[in-house]
Amino acid sequence: MQLYFEALDRHSGIRMVEWTFGITESGTKLSSGALGVGAINEKSCPNNAVECYCPDVGFCEFFNYTVPLNKLVAIHKHEGNHNRNYYFTIKVTNHAHLYNTEHVDILVDDSPPEVGIVYEGPENSNDIDYTSGDTFLIHWHGFIDHESEIKTYRIGLAARCLGQTELYNSTIVYHIS
Repeated sequence: MQLYFEALDRHSGIRMVEWTFGITESGTKLSSGALGVGAINEKSCPNNAVECYCPDVGFCEFFNYTVPLNKLVAIHKHEGNHNRNYYFTIKVTNHAHLYNTEHVDILVDDSPPEVGIVYEGPENSNDIDYTSGDTFLIHWHGFIDHESEIKTYRIGLAARCLGQTELYNSTIVYHIS
């Protein structure tokens, strides 16, 4: 597990970035620390630095940050447990000593969704096995993920059943005759 985020303050720049990582349910803090600000000590960003900005006051700095979980890697706790909620809390302070805190909850879900059934034809009607029409309807039910929501469905149309690799390879077009 690793957290990448962007933080910047166009007025005075970033002074400090603090983070905490833990288990949501128990409130257990697993690790915490501070990240160094990537100051460039110049009044303009180098040409090749796309993740750089220059605040109104002070020197230019990088705005991308990655939270290292080195302590957790060392004790083999850097991979989350299935169906457990973790959190990251990020506190970013600018040079005017004003700060903003953001909180991110993360659910670790290692299990695939349950398989459902796909029907050809309109909803609440019999499944059709063939059609002479140029278009047809499909509907499905039973696909569920108890730990998290299903983000997308992928549908393939072919003269035969497609395997998972074929379904996810969007560069292949199968011709149906």
